[in-house]
Amino acid sequence: MKRGVRTWLTLSCHLLLLVAATTARADRPKAESLGESAARSLQARDWKGAAEGYRKAAGADPSWLPAVAGIGEALRGKVAFRRIELVRQ
Repeated sequence: MKRGVRTWLTLSCHLLLLVAATTARADRPKAESLGESAARSLQARDWKGAAEGYRKAAGADPSWLPAVAGIGEALRGKVAFRRIELVRQ
């Protein structure tokens, strides 16, 4: 077997094991609960709290995409809010 093929198979097996382990420890209800509280923080413009809540939700279930999107939204809001403050000064 050629070295490139062996490397590819090894990486594929490791990726498969990683996905299986991640799926096995996913806690969707906990992630959704954390996501709801993070969404409330986001609406209140508590960027740090929202980002932290969404990170915890992503940690509970890494496959739950709204948590990943929420992290991006919170960070985007934080940056936009800082720009507005700088412009006002």
